[in-house]
Amino acid sequence: MERLELRSNRLPSTTAVNSVPRYFFWLLLASIVAGCSVGDFIGAYFNTYYNAQRLFSEAETEVQSVQAQQAQRQVDKPYLQSFTIQAGTKTKFDAVIEKCSKLLQYHPESSLVDDALLMIGKSYYYQNEYQKAERKFKELIEGYPKSSLVFPTRLLLAQTYYKMNEKVTAVQVAKALAEDAAQEGENEFVADASLLLGYIEYENKNYNQAREYFETTGDNGETDEQRSNAYRLVAEMYALEQDFQKAAQAYKRSYATSDDYVSEYRAQIGYARMLSILDKHDESMVELEELLSNTNNREFFGEISLQIANVYNEMGDLSSAIEQYTYVDTSYARTETAANSYYQLGLLYETKLFRYDSARTIYNRGRIEFPQGAVTQLIGQRADYLNKYFSYRAEIGKYDSIKSLILFPPDTSEVTQSTKDSLVVTDSLALGEQTKSQDSVRVPQIQQPAIPLDTAEARLALNKTELAGLFYTTIGVPDSAEFWYKLLLIDHGNSIHVPRALFTLAQIYSQDTTVARSRVDSLLNEVIIRYPESEFAVESRRLLGIPALKKTTDPTEAMYARGEALMNSGKSVAAIDTFKALVEQYPESPIASKAQYAISWIFESMKTKPDSAISNYQKLVDLFPSSQYAAIARPKLALVEAQRREHDAATDTLKNAGELPPVKTLPSQDPKGEMEPSEIFPEDDKRKIMERPINPPPTEEHKQEEKPRPQ
Repeated sequence: MERLELRSNRLPSTTAVNSVPRYFFWLLLASIVAGCSVGDFIGAYFNTYYNAQRLFSEAETEVQSVQAQQAQRQVDKPYLQSFTIQAGTKTKFDAVIEKCSKLLQYHPESSLVDDALLMIGKSYYYQNEYQKAERKFKELIEGYPKSSLVFPTRLLLAQTYYKMNEKVTAVQVAKALAEDAAQEGENEFVADASLLLGYIEYENKNYNQAREYFETTGDNGETDEQRSNAYRLVAEMYALEQDFQKAAQAYKRSYATSDDYVSEYRAQIGYARMLSILDKHDESMVELEELLSNTNNREFFGEISLQIANVYNEMGDLSSAIEQYTYVDTSYARTETAANSYYQLGLLYETKLFRYDSARTIYNRGRIEFPQGAVTQLIGQRADYLNKYFSYRAEIGKYDSIKSLILFPPDTSEVTQSTKDSLVVTDSLALGEQTKSQDSVRVPQIQQPAIPLDTAEARLALNKTELAGLFYTTIGVPDSAEFWYKLLLIDHGNSIHVPRALFTLAQIYSQDTTVARSRVDSLLNEVIIRYPESEFAVESRRLLGIPALKKTTDPTEAMYARGEALMNSGKSVAAIDTFKALVEQYPESPIASKAQYAISWIFESMKTKPDSAISNYQKLVDLFPSSQYAAIARPKLALVEAQRREHDAATDTLKNAGELPPVKTLPSQDPKGEMEPSEIFPEDDKRKIMERPINPPPTEEHKQEEKPRPQ
């Protein structure tokens, strides 16, 4: 639904000199009573007040003209927006303030004082100088409580507090004004005060209360335009509360009270929108076609065409919706309507057809269509996260390939005749030279990956975690988030991202009414048991009502921290000595296995001594066979042994080729890895996960045949 449309400023008029003879009589009488001479009074009136009133009227007209021009360029006009004052207009307001100030100074007993105060206050108000305006408005209200200008001044004071962002005070002043005006039968001020109160409640998201105030404005409005706009606001409040039937009725009421084609259009298109939401798509189309047939609505044809596309979308005719959206963004290019069309089309591809590639293309086009539009920020956000989606998927594919190359390197022991033929070398510099003999063909070198296995595993785990988080927190597709988190647990059970995966899965299941609470609790307990120090364990304890852990001092933790600090600062020898001391002094500590693993890792990754690394990994398996770090070391040792056997076999095969296979190094592993793969999912669940497609296919009702988009 379109955003709440706000009205332009509407200020109470200042008392004007409509009839000089009538005013002159009463002013003359007042001056005589005050003891002033007739000549002095006439001079004061014509030379000061009259000129001030004339200048104020001119300046006010200029301000309202600029404001009206701005309103024509705005679809959604903010309520009580700041005024744009031109230099000449400001000069006139300054002259008004100067002349009225003189009148107050030299004729404080004149009956024109309240008029002068109001003109000064409004001159400040129009120039957005709200504190100065507030002082003059309060001076009039408190000093002249019986003046006929008190009600309009109280309204201006409430609006001034609103503009100063003093909403509580604005509510107090507006409520008191509405009550007093109702008692006096001044319905105009009841309507204006209620309008202000309605907007304040709308901004506070108190839609039910806002609707009641807008209804009061509609019932008491002075003009048909004000009443029609108020009833339309009532309709939009009902729509925000998702009471679409009452919203449709309020739009019809707004249409019935409108007196200009703009108000009629806004009411009728709102009514058509509600009909579509109520599944009355044919009736909605009738209203929209009627709007298109009215040439008065020519400036709104783009919006009407966009709403037609929305109706197709809502009724499930996706192919027609795509065609209509394409028509809108082509026919009304570089407009806010076109930007809105791109946004809706992108949502269709993303959320109904699950075609993320098409959605990303649409969003990236739409983000530059109308940069100043309100919807452009939303388009940009969706484009950004779909760009991230494809980036994560590309990274996953890249490191999956690297991992496969490391684990299953190509067999270079046999070179077939066809392979040799494809590798025949020719000399392009010598014309007519015959192809070189096959004796010149050398066995190709297989390029080894530039990164070790553990790095590929770590980057795979990171990108799968980020992709799962993107689905869960940004795209809002928990099923896909669940898929990637489960895949992370199965493929990367020792990753540092496992606690987050377990905890988020618990969150996903807690929002699914078909999942037993026991499954959620078991995942939270898994986090607490396996990762007691993680931030996710702290939150898991809170959710399960388990007291938080008390901090304890463990000498092995302090010793390991010292060794880790030495390792991170590049002092590898000192770090090894520290870790060795920990293993020797505290062999029963659960941190001892981690320290032994760190020793192995330093020899492997920092000192590049594979023999020492292998020896220490073997020591880790021997001393701590049931530890989580031994589980990490075993595959390394097995891989080294397999590579040695492969190297020995390849050496015999390739001796005649003059090439020996390179000796493969031990793949490194971060010593901060925590745990072995979890077995929290049954084997059947694992098989289903691996067989599940990356993107769920669209349901039968969304399997629509797309029409080609014009190039």
